[in-house]
Amino acid sequence: MGNEFSVAVGTTKNFAIIKLNGSMSAKNIIEIRKIFEETLKKNSSIVVDLSGVTLLDSMGVGILVNFYRIVSAKRGQFAAVCPPSDPRDILEVADLHRLFQIFDTMEEAEVKVC
Repeated sequence: MGNEFSVAVGTTKNFAIIKLNGSMSAKNIIEIRKIFEETLKKNSSIVVDLSGVTLLDSMGVGILVNFYRIVSAKRGQFAAVCPPSDPRDILEVADLHRLFQIFDTMEEAEVKVC
């Protein structure tokens, strides 16, 4: 999988899913933010699926922190799916697992996010 960016939005019974693929970097932040804002209009809880992310830079980390704060302020739940990988290592080094839950699989998120 290359660094070409793509995004898909879906829903489950309890939350919306924003699935990101490729490079989650400064050049994609405006598009990611727009999709997040549109998704939040219809859903109070969001799980960001990073399992297809190949590159996560500091802007990507920053936008996840921002998303968490916005969702929390609306009393929703925010979580991420990110299996063990370089992006997961970055999330853990940045201590994001202390802010929100990070699951290895979407199945795990579906069970634990209400």
